[in-house]
This record gives sequence, C-alpha cells and structure tokens, in this order.
Amino acid sequence: LEKLQADHPVVAIHGVRVNDYNGVSLSTVSRSTLLVEPDLPEKDALKKWFVEQDSKVDHPHCGEGLMSRRATGGAGSKMRETVKELRGKPAVVGNKAEYVNLFGYVSLIPPDQTMYYMAAPDGSNKKVVEENGRYFCESTQKYYDSFNRRYVMRCQLMDYTGTLTANVFNDQAEAMLNCSADEIAAYKEKGDPLYEHTLKNAQLVPYMFRVMCKPEEYNNQTRMRYAVQSLKPFDFVEQSKYLLQKIETALVAAN
Repeated sequence: LEKLQADHPVVAIHGVRVNDYNGVSLSTVSRSTLLVEPDLPEKDALKKWFVEQDSKVDHPHCGEGLMSRRATGGAGSKMRETVKELRGKPAVVGNKAEYVNLFGYVSLIPPDQTMYYMAAPDGSNKKVVEENGRYFCESTQKYYDSFNRRYVMRCQLMDYTGTLTANVFNDQAEAMLNCSADEIAAYKEKGDPLYEHTLKNAQLVPYMFRVMCKPEEYNNQTRMRYAVQSLKPFDFVEQSKYLLQKIETALVAAN
C-alpha cells in the first residue's frame, strides 16, 4: 500500500456516500465502485498535469469548505432554479438530496387523491389503523382512543418553463389550503362543495417554494422525487431585486 501511494496513482470512485456529520467525508457503500489506475483518458490528462506541477500539489481534505458553506447557508441554500432545470436533474441512486428554491404556482391539486392519513395523537405522527373501535400503531405497537389526520398529498407546481408533481406534507399543506386535514376530511366525507372549492382556491397562488430533489428507485427504475419543504408568500420587493440583478448580469454579459 505504501509503495502504491508513493507512485501517486489515480483513483476513480463512483457511487460513494457523502456524510456531513462532524465534517464532510466520503464513504463507500455496497454499490460503490473504486478503480485504481482506471483505463480512462482523463487519467492520462490528470497524470500529465501532476507531472507538470513537479508533484508539488497541495492535497486539501475532500470536504474542505463544504461544511462552512452549509453551516452559514451558502450558495446552495439560495439557489433558485426553474421547473425545467429541476426536471433535468440526473436521477442517480446514492446521490444526496438537493434543496433549491423555486418561484412558481400551485397549478393543480387532484381532488381524487388520498390527501391525509390517520396519525397517533401523541405527536409522533405515526400511522394508525382502526381496530376494534380503537386505533393501533404497528410501528409502536400501541393502541389509542383517538387520532389526528395529517396531510400527505400531491400537487402540481408550475412556472413559465413547465410543471412537475411534488409531495406536500402537513405543515406546508395547511399553509397552502388554509385549513387542517381534519377540516378538509369533513368536507370530503360529507360531499360538501367546500372540499373542491378549498382545493381550487389554493391554485394559481404564487409562492417561493423550498423543494427537495431526491433520486429514488421504484420497480427497478430510478426517478427523481420532489417534495415541498417550505413555502412563503410572494414578496414583490424580493422578486424585484432578483429580477434587477438578473437584468444587470445580462447587460454586463452582452457588453
């Protein structure tokens, strides 16, 4: 191993896990691939560059700078992307979730979906099912005399580049619909017109969404899953500053 290290080999690693606990590091998992001196054209280019540097190259830690940017809410936390850019992200299993900002609208909330589930009333949010007049949680093996409904719904987000389907959970759905899951369930189960009226009122309202993009594997196919982590009402001042900055950048580039 020491001799191999002395020869400065090129190592290619694919499918590693990025950990950011107590620093930033890389670790291999069952699907990881590690190749020493891979037969790739990039290897020759890298070795040529290394020789040209007379082998005097600093070797910073692979996570240097990453932790500080995350801790202080660096560039990634303010990144704004369009629906088209989100849909174009590669879905590679093993990649960490990415969080981006999206300015857009709720274009559709399908009324025929299961919008909520029964949760334990103890605050754990664990799913319960009715059993002999009580409510049983398989996860904790406990029975309860009551339950709370919590949202877990799908909606379609839209901007000027297209649409995508995202999952929306309880706190974000309550802000979007302006009512609790118990209230919307009462409308739905009674066939009250207020059910569809509430869903339609939530559409075409502008928000700044915080969206999680995470690849997942389903039926041996990899796809990207999107989930709304937070949303805030449209801020005209903030949006104006953003557009002015984009205009100034475009003008500089044109000159």
